Amino acid sequence: MDNSSGTCWSADRLLLQCKWFSFAPSFRIAAGAGNSAADGDLQYPFLQVPSALRKTAMAALPSSASHIAARTAAAVLGGYAFTWGVVAFGMAGLFAIGLEFHDAEHLSYIIGLLAFLVAFLMAFAARSLLRVWLVLAGGGALLAAGASLLQQQLV
Repeated sequence: MDNSSGTCWSADRLLLQCKWFSFAPSFRIAAGAGNSAADGDLQYPFLQVPSALRKTAMAALPSSASHIAARTAAAVLGGYAFTWGVVAFGMAGLFAIGLEFHDAEHLSYIIGLLAFLVAFLMAFAARSLLRVWLVLAGGGALLAAGASLLQQQLV
């Protein structure tokens, strides 16, 4: 077994040993045949999820191909619409308070990147796909309409 890279390989199991933190000199996760962690549990009891809870949580999550495609479409397309509204409203609002146009543009794009990340992750974390579309597409439309009204006031 080779410990130089932090990974130990054997024929019946894979042990991942992380020694990056000084306060945790050895942390092992085991999975494989002939091991008590063969069902995916960790070796440490305080890190284990009870099997009844794990089965209940996994049964509540639909994982069909069409559901995953719908979530992905909501994440990408709805996230784009929401980000567009955030950037437009941010640019108009920052310009309205006196920031130069290009500074407002760059700051809005940075905020928009973070907004897209949050929207993308929220699309997969939310329980209801309808709620995801309402928040992302509806929120993006409202923000874009607010930006348009704010721009009309500035001109």
